[in-house]
Amino acid sequence: NVPTLAEELKRAGYRTGLVGKWHLGHTKAEFYPTNRGFDYFAGGLRGSSEMMDPILLENGMTRQYKGGLTDVLADFALGFLRTYREQPFALFFHPFRPHAPYVPVPEQDREPYRGKKLTVPEVEGVPRERIREITEKYYASISSVDRNLGRILAELERLGVLDDTIIIFTGDNGYN
Repeated sequence: NVPTLAEELKRAGYRTGLVGKWHLGHTKAEFYPTNRGFDYFAGGLRGSSEMMDPILLENGMTRQYKGGLTDVLADFALGFLRTYREQPFALFFHPFRPHAPYVPVPEQDREPYRGKKLTVPEVEGVPRERIREITEKYYASISSVDRNLGRILAELERLGVLDDTIIIFTGDNGYN
């Protein structure tokens, strides 16, 4: 019975959208994002999703999409921005990443780290090569988010609304 930020923004006249991870209830309709203040929802209702060719919901319809999860979600976000650019909007972009498993990701996000000598911590009982492999995948996951956030920022600029947009960037699973 506590209002969400989306409900408050909607009440103030904003069009609200959530793209990505909604990990706040999946079994009861009352917890569905469009029942918690979002006009638009595309993503998943659980804590994880397929990282390539994901099966996602868009406003209640489930289907499989081709490509990397973060790319597909960014495409949804771009569509939301194009649709609601003429009015106040609030877009929540929750790309599931970085989150294990960190890969697969599109090759362009993984390639910069292949074969690089990455500095990694020593962890007792864990082979250094294993930590290096996990770190490479983690960096690739972050690069996927960075690249797609760049796409969203470029679209805000192209639409002429970047200077009037507040961007709040937070992360999930910050234990690394």
